Amino acid sequence: MNTYQSPSDQVSGSPTHLDYSVCATVSLAEAARVLGVHRSTAWELHKRGEFPLPVLQVGSRLQVAKAHLEAYVMIVMRRR
Repeated sequence: MNTYQSPSDQVSGSPTHLDYSVCATVSLAEAARVLGVHRSTAWELHKRGEFPLPVLQVGSRLQVAKAHLEAYVMIVMRRR
């Protein structure tokens, strides 16, 4: 089973399980990396309300719940 821990610790291949031991969220940029889009594209999608996942604003930071990201990746993987 592949585990997504952080961008530098990511195991190659599509993540099927996210590590919740550190935090329950990832930054919008990290979510974009997992989804295979550039962070500026993710930001533009968020600003237009078209990012495929709920985005939480925590202070000035934009965060995505790992549970939502994992579920979305699993749905996309099943379609392939």
